[in-house]
Amino acid sequence: MRGLVGAYRAEWLRLATGRSVWLLPLAAVLAAAYATSLGVAAERGLFGAPNGFYLGAAGATGAAITAAAVGALLAASAVGTDFASGVARTALCRPVGRTAWWSARLLALFSALSLALLAACLGALLAGYVRFGLEAATEGSYVLAGRGLLLRELAVAVATCLLGQGVAVATGGLLGMAFGRPGPAVASTAFLGAGLLALGRWPKLEPLLPTTFLIAGLDRVAQLAQGLASMHATDVAPRAVLVFAVWLLAVGATGGLLLSRKDIAS
Repeated sequence: MRGLVGAYRAEWLRLATGRSVWLLPLAAVLAAAYATSLGVAAERGLFGAPNGFYLGAAGATGAAITAAAVGALLAASAVGTDFASGVARTALCRPVGRTAWWSARLLALFSALSLALLAACLGALLAGYVRFGLEAATEGSYVLAGRGLLLRELAVAVATCLLGQGVAVATGGLLGMAFGRPGPAVASTAFLGAGLLALGRWPKLEPLLPTTFLIAGLDRVAQLAQGLASMHATDVAPRAVLVFAVWLLAVGATGGLLLSRKDIAS
């Protein structure tokens, strides 16, 4: 455990540079701009409801999809570069196990991605508050969903989405290690993402794929804020957590086996 903590600290310090800190406000501004554009469409009656929670959830949805794609490609490129450039060999010359180093590398990337996504979600929610206020979803005098319920559902949806981001980072990192070069790793990650989206068209496979549940909770919140949801984010969260956990275990086990047999010195 101490080896993992030390490796994580070292990998985090590699990422937490002065330049990278600026990604947090940038993510918040971009998500807020996206949510604001949705607010303009909602005011004109094109789609959506004039509700701040709807804008926050819809803006977070766009941020989550972007973060998952960027996280997977970034992990594939970073880990592939580590092996191609000899950084992995240098890191493993220290008293740290192979699995501990690889896990720490992915955890550091996941932590950075999570902070950026949280900043984006806060930016989208702030834009929704400024545009329409964070009010309950109502129909006339009847309250369809109170503010407390919407806040809770949004928090659950974002937490579930973060676990999905972990699956994306772990999968990209696995492919980066498997190929040992950034180019093929990034290409294979993009191909795998497209394949998962295509497989999601099959009703029998859809409930088993992580892409199905990545933004499912956020979609429920957006619908709930409009009074359209038949299910809440808390209804789909258990199944989402189970699917994400299974994928994480499968990717982790595959990565550990591959890493134990990989020739780091080559």
